[in-house]
Amino acid sequence: MSTDKLEEKLKLSKEEIAKQWGDAGRKVGLEIWRVEKFQVVKQQQCSYGAFFTGDSYIVLNTYHRPGFDSFEWDIHYWIGSETTQDEMGVAAYKTVELDEYLGGKPVEHREVQGCESELFQSYFPNGIRIMRGGIETGFNIVKPKEYKPRLLHIKGKRRPRLVEVPLDAKSVNSGDVFVLDLGLLLIQFNGKNAGALERNKASEICRALDGERGQVPEVVVNDELSGPDTWHKEWVDRLGKGPYATAAEGGDDAAFEKSSSCRVLFRLSNSSGKMEMTKVAEKDLKREMLDTKDAFIVDFGNEIFTWVGTGASREERKRGIEYALDYLKKNGRDEKTPITVTLQDHESDYFWHLFDGK
Repeated sequence: MSTDKLEEKLKLSKEEIAKQWGDAGRKVGLEIWRVEKFQVVKQQQCSYGAFFTGDSYIVLNTYHRPGFDSFEWDIHYWIGSETTQDEMGVAAYKTVELDEYLGGKPVEHREVQGCESELFQSYFPNGIRIMRGGIETGFNIVKPKEYKPRLLHIKGKRRPRLVEVPLDAKSVNSGDVFVLDLGLLLIQFNGKNAGALERNKASEICRALDGERGQVPEVVVNDELSGPDTWHKEWVDRLGKGPYATAAEGGDDAAFEKSSSCRVLFRLSNSSGKMEMTKVAEKDLKREMLDTKDAFIVDFGNEIFTWVGTGASREERKRGIEYALDYLKKNGRDEKTPITVTLQDHESDYFWHLFDGK
């Protein structure tokens, strides 16, 4: 569906918008909606942290800055690797709609599966759980006894993350931790070269899944170093006795955490009647280079910001993420790069920390 047709289909009256979002952002904490058939459906708190590859989500974090009573907001829309173009478009449109419903003050973020920002990951102390499927594939929550067996992979040094992988011995390696989820039985497998954080995160995930299912499942731990004779029979029956891929073959834990020293600033302006992008500076960026009358693209390499001055046009504000995406495409950059749109006077400490080159 074209962008114009999608926007026409999604456009609501003020009364309908108020009914849809209700008291969103009126209390401190996290709220999550999933895109379902051109609508946003609020998710139950027990499911927070679980995202499906075929879906798109909107995540709202409401908080107070120290010393202030007013609310501050971060809105993230998350795109699964197998989400449809329409669902992606709905998530982007509804993010802007929610932003405007909250007075145009929130900071907007675009998150893509596998490349989530550290801020986004920090909302989920038990880690992000990436599951296969989604609303379009008919996914429904089922009871533990009816649970489809799945293999969960926990990987990472600073902030381990969880991803569902094919239930096959080829998915297992000695450098990471895995959980075989059988509904009423959770088997944690610690690779012999797995890190302590990965082991701890897997334990937290098992406890979280156990809690979601009323503390009914049995949780057991297999340690690769102890040898297959000590492993649970269900693990051996489904995934064999090894040997599995080595830690090196499993991939570098820190690869996705690498940052870049790139710093480039571009001015966005439609004062001529069409949107134009002009390079302002590179490497040594200063706060005073930002002009309240315009919007700017700030490229930090591993993350892209659109900064919008208070005197910028509504169009520049509304299409901040779109401009950043266009910038990534034109420069042959990875379109999964995290994108944040921030308003003047609502910048995070993290933004200024990067901007001043510290």
